[in-house]
Amino acid sequence: MLLDYPFLSLRMNLSTQSECEVQKYRTRLIIPNKHRIASLDLHGSSSLPIDSSFTRLHSLICNQIPHHQFVSILPILTYLPRLSSVTVHFSNEIVNLTEIYQSLFLLPCLTKLALSAKGYSLTMALLMNQSERCSTIKHLVMNHPCKLEELIILLSYVPLLRHLTCMELCEHDQVIPQMMPLKLMNLRSMTIHTCNVDFNQFEIFIQHVCKQLRYLCMTTSHDISYLDANRWERLISQYLSSLRVLKFTYDEYFYQKIELASYHDVLNQFTTPFWLVQGWLFRIIVDIDYWPPIKISYSIDPDKNCSVYSDSAGVNLTIEHLYFAASRENLVDKIFSFICTFSITHLHIDCQKLFYPKFIQLLQVLPNLKALTITSLSYFKLKNIEYNHSQLDYCPVASVEIQSFMEENDLEKIQFFINLCPSMEFLQ
Repeated sequence: MLLDYPFLSLRMNLSTQSECEVQKYRTRLIIPNKHRIASLDLHGSSSLPIDSSFTRLHSLICNQIPHHQFVSILPILTYLPRLSSVTVHFSNEIVNLTEIYQSLFLLPCLTKLALSAKGYSLTMALLMNQSERCSTIKHLVMNHPCKLEELIILLSYVPLLRHLTCMELCEHDQVIPQMMPLKLMNLRSMTIHTCNVDFNQFEIFIQHVCKQLRYLCMTTSHDISYLDANRWERLISQYLSSLRVLKFTYDEYFYQKIELASYHDVLNQFTTPFWLVQGWLFRIIVDIDYWPPIKISYSIDPDKNCSVYSDSAGVNLTIEHLYFAASRENLVDKIFSFICTFSITHLHIDCQKLFYPKFIQLLQVLPNLKALTITSLSYFKLKNIEYNHSQLDYCPVASVEIQSFMEENDLEKIQFFINLCPSMEFLQ
């Protein structure tokens, strides 16, 4: 039996066990072998069986743990010489993160920290780090809302940081330049899942903190200034010269009507040579069936999944759920008139919800279309189609890619798309 070999390290995953089973494991396995456990994954509010005897422990995961219970073991964690990774998901709605971060920053070997807390009643009252003692953390995951000023203060404790992930970055109340004595020379990767900071503040943050970034991923719907391609170009050229990967998404929502603004007219600036040289592709994603609004996302992504016929100088368009109530047809037509202002070269269509007449209408307003990608083919019903191909004057598509599991009756559907695209040269 492997437990008879004391030199072997143990990995204990109790995250799926009931409270009763956890107590059995605690008595029979954890306590007798705590000096051998290298990884411990716990779930729920059962008491944490951790003390200073866990000398081999390098990874600790606590899921759905009450805040007060994790606080009770913080002093013990500082005595674990090999603890390098801590992941905590709090079950409380109201959590004071101040003591949590202060204590975890003191762990001597910690290189990865991930904290998750739900709700907006969070407290984080740290002060800027003025001492020479700093954390050894290189990978920080903040799965909780955080104000920009709070993030800046946290970063003053982690000068060795290489990878940063923030669930939601919120507005701040102070002037950023007064809070910027820190330099993160090792920071290479930053992901912000939801950025609610205006572009002015974000620019200052980048200029002072993130000059060494190679990877930047962020999503926002907060400030239309983020759709200014020329402003992005200046920021990247002057302050992000090392940036290699940019994944940026701006989400826009339309309810009863669409009013196109001046910033829509200049979105084509994301297809200028600056972006093409970087290998960054501009995409538009439209979810017609998103409820209650129609959702349009504008994104910049690395040009790595394009088909051989894709034109980098064009725009990739994804239509999700081309299906809608009759009362919203005018809204959809308005979106189509907006879409046709772009040089769309690649269309990604989801057949799970597809209104065929509108699909044909869409093809008619995309004269530069070269590549068509089809998903969810099994949902496409030929018997419901009453329109013939003669309604489409000409479809210039040269490449068709079907991303779907093949079924026996799919051959007829594939033939349908072949007939729809007489100029096709490539089928995958």
